Amino acid sequence: MKDLGKVITVNGAVDPEQLGVTLMHEHLLFTCLMWFLEGDHRGLGSDAYTEVSADNAAWLREFPYRSRENLINTDWQLSAREIRRFKMAQGRTVVDSSNLGIGRDVWGLKQIADDVGINIVSGTGYYVDHAHPWYVASTPVETLAEGMIADITTGADGTDIRCGIIGEIGTSDPVTDSEWKVLHASAITHHATGSVIQIHALHEMRLMPSILDFLIEEHGVHPGRIIAGHMDLTTGDQEYLERVAKYGTFFELDGFGHPCPTDGVYVSDDDRMSAVKWLVAEGHEDQLLFSHDIGLKARLASFGGPGWDHIMNVIIPGLGGLGIPAEVITKIIVDNPRRALTLNMKTES
Repeated sequence: MKDLGKVITVNGAVDPEQLGVTLMHEHLLFTCLMWFLEGDHRGLGSDAYTEVSADNAAWLREFPYRSRENLINTDWQLSAREIRRFKMAQGRTVVDSSNLGIGRDVWGLKQIADDVGINIVSGTGYYVDHAHPWYVASTPVETLAEGMIADITTGADGTDIRCGIIGEIGTSDPVTDSEWKVLHASAITHHATGSVIQIHALHEMRLMPSILDFLIEEHGVHPGRIIAGHMDLTTGDQEYLERVAKYGTFFELDGFGHPCPTDGVYVSDDDRMSAVKWLVAEGHEDQLLFSHDIGLKARLASFGGPGWDHIMNVIIPGLGGLGIPAEVITKIIVDNPRRALTLNMKTES
């Protein structure tokens, strides 16, 4: 792989030192209709097929999956305006984790990158089973891997715009046969390209250890080349957090600014920041990654949401107030993402 030691953005390979402050899990453009819950719910039935607006956005941040339009953003100009807030807050790089199944649009991502002047890293692979394209279940794992490798080495979706991360790779509770196949294809893709693997898991059944065992023990992926995603969903379970952290994977807290990652599961930013303080005290600062995972239109600043500058303007000062040193914060938002995104097939992250 000719680009080992580089980071692949939608504008080509760049030196890792060019990344700067990085959001590790966002959806600048997305189609997340697999989560749509049609039907009346606390008066939201009339909003199921109407545009997101100032009148209904507050409701949709609390009940995000009751609106079809809340789950779609294909407007690159809207996203460019929104992500410019992150750049103005000193942000420089965004990972777009919208792969096949979540409406990946590498052409749109390049328009955003060029318009705003930031680095964007696009994802390859497949999301959860019920969002898989029709062919996944019957396609050999080697063929799936060939397509993912081509996304990274040649270009995605009929373009020469390359992906730079394997993810977010979707898993359900329990993990389905097709999802295990995609995880296997992800391991093959990693060994061919050196790209890190980013895992989506909701953790209801606490399955991340079994996923990590599959990748590490069965398929030879080094722990330092895996990102355990959505770990902030379990901030109240320190035993589970420590169990996952001990694998040595990157450890992603990616729901900042979102009180309702899934219907009925509420995690506050205070919960997340407390978890960061505890994880740093336990010696895991080299593994931590931050993001917002904005994949809902009502969470954009244009509709009264926290927007993509929330971590920089709210969370970073908050962590400083908890006594976390500036050099540790820099490690989390600059150094750790740089190590994660640099193509690397060695046995060290």
